[in-house]
Amino acid sequence: MTLSEYLIAYLGNLATDLGYTSGSLSVVVSDTLLEYEVDTEAEAIDFKKLYAIAKVIVWKKILTDLVTAYNFSADGGNFQRSQMYDMAMKNYQDCINSALPYLSGYAIEVGEINFTDDPYKNDEWEW
Repeated sequence: MTLSEYLIAYLGNLATDLGYTSGSLSVVVSDTLLEYEVDTEAEAIDFKKLYAIAKVIVWKKILTDLVTAYNFSADGGNFQRSQMYDMAMKNYQDCINSALPYLSGYAIEVGEINFTDDPYKNDEWEW
């Protein structure tokens, strides 16, 4: 299964609703491979990493495609089209959290913080 086929299956009916095909997701696949830092799908052997990155990028594309899904009223009806955008944003944020260890901007820094006016420090206490 190619990455674009995986994404179509992952998105299910949403892919159909947005008119996505394997071909229309070629930019998502390319961006995923760039973030993964490989040239081809065959080189991306860590599927957990590949899929986590791809999900972030596909939800980012969906958010871009849904930017015009605004609320409006017409002929006595109220149309809440922003619900799709809100759902996409939630999924994007969930996927970001899952993919953080694989994204290029992710880093954990360890250090020490010394407070000069620590109200809980007593020089008489020895640890």
